[in-house]
Amino acid sequence: MNRSAPGARDPRPAPLTRDDRRAIVGLLLVFALTTSFGRPMISKATRSCSGPTIFTDRAVNFGVWQGDIPTTWFLALNPLMIFVFTPILIRLWNWQARLGREMSTITKLAFGFVCVALGNFLLVAAAWELAPSAKASPLWLVGYFAVVTIGELHLAPVGLALISRLAPPRMLSLMMGLWFAATFPGDVLGGWLGGFWSTLPKAQFFALIGAIAAAAGAAMLALNPVLRSVFDRS
Repeated sequence: MNRSAPGARDPRPAPLTRDDRRAIVGLLLVFALTTSFGRPMISKATRSCSGPTIFTDRAVNFGVWQGDIPTTWFLALNPLMIFVFTPILIRLWNWQARLGREMSTITKLAFGFVCVALGNFLLVAAAWELAPSAKASPLWLVGYFAVVTIGELHLAPVGLALISRLAPPRMLSLMMGLWFAATFPGDVLGGWLGGFWSTLPKAQFFALIGAIAAAAGAAMLALNPVLRSVFDRS
């Protein structure tokens, strides 16, 4: 019978504590809301050739500038705004923390959903502006990308920071992997919703996406007391 040498470390990992299990359950619940709805919507909205991009190509008037502006140039607004908004938000959060008024992590995630919803509701207004012989102003799209980018900055980095802070050390890599892998059902949902682009009026299409994001944000806020009680004990 093999025995460990005196003073040798037990190779078996220590069992998860009750607080560890609570933290994992809470993180999985956050994943189910955040990664399945918010992040895929933002990714498709800001980086892919989806509804907003097609809307830009077909319904936006570029007459305020001389010459033609390629539609794909608007996709550069998101990374540009990330560079611009990130230091501003960090300063804002630090200032709020010094005053004791910084939003909780869960509230920040919910606010990210609200931004996704507001961005799509801006496109609803842009679609209503359209007339049979007219096109919408490109400023609607600039406002859309600005609002959705702010939402992205309240979702992706905040979620990663939450995992780093709460996941048990020996499960940190696994939880990070789940955070990224859980976008798959959201991508499937986004592809399914994209099928309504050709059948729904454009205002209704963007209203549908905005309503789903708003519902996810409301669910996150509704679960805020439960999640905070779980995380505060971890």
